[in-house]
Amino acid sequence: MKKNINKLIAVAAAILVASTSAIAAVKNGASLKGNEYTKGGNSAKGGGVIAWNEYSSVDPSAFSHDLASGDLTVLKDGDYLVAVTVPLYAVNAQRNTHRADLMVNGNAVPTGLGESSYIRITGNHRDSSDHFTVLVSLKANDVLTVKTTPTAANNLESWIATCSLYAELVEGNRNVFSATATEIQSGANLNVEPDIGDQGLVWTSTRKGSAYTHSDGNAEITFKDDGNYMVYANVPLRGNVGRGSVGLTLNLDEFPVDGARGQQGYIRNSNDHKDASIHYSGIIRAEADQVLTVTTEQLAQTGEIKVQANRAASIFIEKIRNDGLFSDGFTTTVAGENLNPASKTALALDGDGANLDIIDNLTYSNDGDSEENIVIKKAGNYLLTFNVTLFSTGSRPNPRFTVEVNGDVVPGATSVAHYIRNNNGHNESTGTFVALLSDLAVDDVVTISTSRAGNTPQVTSPEGGRVALQAKESYSPANGETTPPKLASIAGLGLDGFEAKIEDFGLTLDAASIKAIVNGKDASVTTSKEGSITTISYAFDTLPDPYSKHTVSLSFSDSAGTSYSKDLTFSVNVNYKRLPASFASTSVDKSSAGFIANVTQISSQSLDNNGPNNVHGANTANAEKQLAGLFINPFEFDEDDNPLPYLNEADPDAWEGWSISPVDVDGVINWNQDEGAAVGNFGEDQAIPQIPGWGGSADGIVAEILGYLELSKGLHTLGVNSDDGFKLSFGPNAKDAMGVIAGEFDGGRGAASSIFNIVAEEDGLYPVRLLWYEAGGGANVEFFSVDKKGKMILINDPDNPNAIKAYRKGDSAPYISRIAPGAGEISKTIEVDFVNADLSVDKSTVKMKLNGEDVSLATQSTDDGISAVYDHGDYFPAGTHTAELSYTESDGTARVRSYSFTIPKGRVDILMDKPKVTVELDDVSGNKAVGAVGNPDTTYIGGPELGVAALYPNGVGTAVRFDGSKDQAVRFADHPDINVTNGPWEERTYEFWFKAEKLPETGEFGILFEAGGVTRGMNIYLHGTEDDAAPNLYMMAWNRAETQWGGTLNQEGDENITAVSSRVEVNKVYHVVFVMDGDPSGELEGTLTGYLNGREIGQVSGIHLLYNHADDAALGNLYTNAVTHVGDAAGSNGMGFTGVIDDASFYSSALSAEQVANHFQSGFGSG
Repeated sequence: MKKNINKLIAVAAAILVASTSAIAAVKNGASLKGNEYTKGGNSAKGGGVIAWNEYSSVDPSAFSHDLASGDLTVLKDGDYLVAVTVPLYAVNAQRNTHRADLMVNGNAVPTGLGESSYIRITGNHRDSSDHFTVLVSLKANDVLTVKTTPTAANNLESWIATCSLYAELVEGNRNVFSATATEIQSGANLNVEPDIGDQGLVWTSTRKGSAYTHSDGNAEITFKDDGNYMVYANVPLRGNVGRGSVGLTLNLDEFPVDGARGQQGYIRNSNDHKDASIHYSGIIRAEADQVLTVTTEQLAQTGEIKVQANRAASIFIEKIRNDGLFSDGFTTTVAGENLNPASKTALALDGDGANLDIIDNLTYSNDGDSEENIVIKKAGNYLLTFNVTLFSTGSRPNPRFTVEVNGDVVPGATSVAHYIRNNNGHNESTGTFVALLSDLAVDDVVTISTSRAGNTPQVTSPEGGRVALQAKESYSPANGETTPPKLASIAGLGLDGFEAKIEDFGLTLDAASIKAIVNGKDASVTTSKEGSITTISYAFDTLPDPYSKHTVSLSFSDSAGTSYSKDLTFSVNVNYKRLPASFASTSVDKSSAGFIANVTQISSQSLDNNGPNNVHGANTANAEKQLAGLFINPFEFDEDDNPLPYLNEADPDAWEGWSISPVDVDGVINWNQDEGAAVGNFGEDQAIPQIPGWGGSADGIVAEILGYLELSKGLHTLGVNSDDGFKLSFGPNAKDAMGVIAGEFDGGRGAASSIFNIVAEEDGLYPVRLLWYEAGGGANVEFFSVDKKGKMILINDPDNPNAIKAYRKGDSAPYISRIAPGAGEISKTIEVDFVNADLSVDKSTVKMKLNGEDVSLATQSTDDGISAVYDHGDYFPAGTHTAELSYTESDGTARVRSYSFTIPKGRVDILMDKPKVTVELDDVSGNKAVGAVGNPDTTYIGGPELGVAALYPNGVGTAVRFDGSKDQAVRFADHPDINVTNGPWEERTYEFWFKAEKLPETGEFGILFEAGGVTRGMNIYLHGTEDDAAPNLYMMAWNRAETQWGGTLNQEGDENITAVSSRVEVNKVYHVVFVMDGDPSGELEGTLTGYLNGREIGQVSGIHLLYNHADDAALGNLYTNAVTHVGDAAGSNGMGFTGVIDDASFYSSALSAEQVANHFQSGFGSG
């Protein structure tokens, strides 16, 4: 499956570029693009060979390639320059990294690799990229492929976006120098202190033109002539250095060339991340007899970092002519010096003040007030080279650099490998890439832009960056050539179909012969021709499903009568939610522009002033609860001693109960607690209505924003920038609980954007609801659309004619306010509550089908509408059930609403206590441990035995046996309800069954379950003892930062640890429960309690809160650091448990002693 949720804008732009390009091959060149693997799909997990399925343009005298093949065959002996870009992205793959290798006949080229694609996840750092440009010597019929291989956090999943390859035969008359190196002058360690000398890479030449002097074994390369020189340098790195970084610098006569650096080689030395690479691509200006050296130096932590074993650094230099050349520098964007803007911003190509800018005025223009624009004056193909130096004192920024032609993103022309940690001296990075811009037309405008792809800190470029374009000669067939026409590209057009292009060579395409079969059926296509390119277009008859894949069989003949056919696929790489036309309102007052806002607030002014600053905890369910006024104030009572709800601080008149004063919003939603600031994507932020409330605070806010959006038929991209969470939904009434959730972020975050798509079935005015909430700290929300060029536009902006209009008044339909059961709940009934509005529900028309069968409903009138209940008589069985609800409204509108709910597998008594995650360990094959609740991403490591008999009579399914000597485990990807995102936790419970078939040797450990690392976490484990009466089972938790408890960081021994312990025996079954009941006040009065077989075995106090603890979680073994009562446990593995584990459950609540006893009694008996 392709996952590209966060790339919707880029996809739309890619489509437009494909549809307007006429594709013409470069002489002696090949340009390929692809977004899949030959194995299928775009998941990079496990690696694979990239399939060049999107674009293929080759000189048929130098290369051979079939669209969608991963193989590029060279047809001549010679030296070939190869440039590769592989963008990657992830959702939840901490420190995942991939190496991109150039393969020749299946063998890796020692110099042809990029490994700069470290993805941290934290700080929104989810994108990265691999790059390299290298000269390789090849023989005719050699086959080139590009293979990616995961090299860190290998079991986690990431995906490739559009990758690009440019290859060019470098003929013998070109003045080129090429060499390789494995060491610098002082030795193998490249991570040496700056300015100590002997830091130059020692080169062995592989090609040396007449413009250069060099002796093998030396670092110096001498230029014989004045001139401009294109330089590509690549260095693969390896080191066991935590937060290490090696920098590469080009020097002329021992002086650094401004901006000529490669610094993207960050090494974390965690999750097996030990490899990286650094790269430089760009033009330098040299005078006759100047000496070039390429030096390396330490940029962050000390330690040994070398060239990877069996690999080599490489350099390529070519003297280039000024005709057809553009070279210009930059230090800023058109908006200022920050190269890490929230919204895409073009670079200002106005020179860097230090280097010679070169513009062939017959080929380009770049002047006036728009120096960000490179205007093409001669049609053709252009090779773009980009390099930028970056600096930041903020944590985890990562700008994304892209190329646009006429505002549309060029797929495969990007760099996202610029992560800056801002720790251990790591404050610098660089970015570089090489890409062909194919078949540009006269007056086409090329821009290079930057946007944020990580955290928010400012990033500057003190030494600047440089952009170069080189005009490339186009291929022209010789007289009498009989090369047949070639299928050059196929591109999905999102929801509109596909477009394919066929390029003429010696023979031409017979357009009348074109036939297409789409998804097994004859399809109608249209054709058009421009120059040598024929474009074939197909449009869907009906709206395709999101992420759907479609087959195409294209057949055609050439001018000689020879027939060809090709079977291909294209995908709809667009996720969207469909808005039924029935949702649209037929009665809206278009004179009432804007929204209605219902703003609520419960802050520390209503809570304990020394305690929390909000009651909703930055999650959507509690935000809805606050909006409904359902939070009870434990300190306020009525005259009958009944507790009262909190008051709404955002309602000036809320003094005698929960109430809301609606606010008319005439304009846009661009709110910030600091009026006039510029948080998010737009400036001139507006005040949040009725905030601060009467308590004077700007925390604890929940707002409901209602309106009608005027949408045209088709696809719309919307976005919300929020601090903290939000939910955007549409329905026949904006408040409808069964409405379509278009986008949401459930949790806390700093100001960040979520982008999502909707498709309106018809033109109409669609009711919309934006729920927004903020816990503490910053507070902002923006509601906007995104156009096809990626521009963000505030909804209802009166000053922008392209803004989607919003209205706040209309006749409202009745709505479903509640439907149960909810996701993951167990129930014996289906309950639906209707609230009447301007229109009402006819009670006699309400009917239901369950799983296709009519069922009996009990309906009754309520104060504000109707209640309908179906009683199943017993708990619904595990699995997915679908209820179809039909009813008629008072104006005669008939509606049919469909609702599906899934009952998780498991014991009813467990599920009724609402675990956040369960892992039943019932799998009998495969490597995934499937969980019934919480959708955990869990993987079996080392081949534990599956399908073992359950450990107790009422056990769910089967269990898993672990052999501790084989380092077997179940590893958990980071999960918001286990170890990340939703912390800090006040209450936690860990529960499972186990039987030890062997106890650890004296002094050794056998981990049952652990989560976190040495700073924060928990650990339930066995410890080998000499004394048969000594405790050997420990349940331990710690938080050695924030409000510190459970010991001090990196301590040895058990002083002040917070753990309970007991004794267990071999081959006996135990039900273990570990409960944390924390103290949010910070007084450390919380407790940890351990239970075995339903009985308390110990309790310790001194507990505050457990904060997010990202250093991984696992059943059965150590996974990325933990703590025991002896001290820190570093790394992974080596603490394997031998025995059986069954039915693990994880709660964000503290189970009571009664609940624990019930879970044991119901599962195993009296114990």
